[in-house]
Amino acid sequence: MLNYKIGRYPYIPILGVRNAEMRALEELPTEAKDTILPYIVLQRWASSSHFENTLSRLDAAINGRLAVVDITRKPNPSGDKRKPVHDTIDELRNPANNFGSWYDFISDHDNFIPSLQIQDPSLIKPQVYKILELDRGCVIRMPESIFSYANYISTQISEVSQIAPFHFILDYQHKRRDILTQTASASEIIRAIKQKLPFSTFSVAASTFPSSLVDVSNQDIYERQFHDQVAAQVGKDYLVYSDRASVRAEQGGGGGTPAPRIDYPLPEKWLFFRQPDFDEDEKQHAYKLAAQDAVNCEFWEDLNVWGTGQIIDTANGTPAITSPAASTAVRIHLHMYRQSQLSPGPIEKPWVD
Repeated sequence: MLNYKIGRYPYIPILGVRNAEMRALEELPTEAKDTILPYIVLQRWASSSHFENTLSRLDAAINGRLAVVDITRKPNPSGDKRKPVHDTIDELRNPANNFGSWYDFISDHDNFIPSLQIQDPSLIKPQVYKILELDRGCVIRMPESIFSYANYISTQISEVSQIAPFHFILDYQHKRRDILTQTASASEIIRAIKQKLPFSTFSVAASTFPSSLVDVSNQDIYERQFHDQVAAQVGKDYLVYSDRASVRAEQGGGGGTPAPRIDYPLPEKWLFFRQPDFDEDEKQHAYKLAAQDAVNCEFWEDLNVWGTGQIIDTANGTPAITSPAASTAVRIHLHMYRQSQLSPGPIEKPWVD
């Protein structure tokens, strides 16, 4: 029996259907998978021509567990580059019939919790009726660019139902340490929504993973600090920890191949072990040295999960981590495992000001 109460989950990582993220999620131990509620942005899987392969890859990662699903906003190609998968994506984000295709799709998958489609503000209220009929709850992810519409969105929902168990994610996307200066404004938005929707729960999310790691050996996980600061302002009972699982918010190309590197996440800090001075034919040896630096550091702990096993194998000379993609999957995996163990769940009760 699926439990659709979003507030029972202590951690909501925001992930795309990309190789490193899906592998990291798939390899989590059962107890961690049962603890988290992934927010999945559905998109084309690798170079696949059909959307069914996106769903197959996601199912391999979550194995029938609950997931919040959204659909990519990335423009689709035209001409010779267009494939059937792009037609499906366009249909799912078609606003016709109040995003009818989207909610039909959600209805066909019992383990999917819908995300509210906020591209057209005039269609928020009609969607709420569809969401209440599904009776699975809903997540509303608001990027920073539309924070000014938070009052309008919550008003539209409250005019249909004030007791709907909706979950709001204030998504700051890519930030640096300066996200900590947003505590007061984030808290103000949460309080305003809570006044209209007293049974709602919240997350503040971002990626503060550094864009460059040259001469960087460690960095605090500022999104965790931000969450804690907001929780101190509004109360931890209504806040669920969320982040982008150490993935950069915007996935772009270019920049060349990064130097061999092993990343080791702690609960509140990332450690980076780089080996920049090696030629391409020495790459595997460089990963071995980086892994040895990781397992020999004072903060190392074998967590008995896939990620630390990959690092240990690499340090011992087994070619487990041989590329940036493999290293990234290990980092995301360990980050999600750490956060799943660190995050207490909220208590679901109405707002008291």
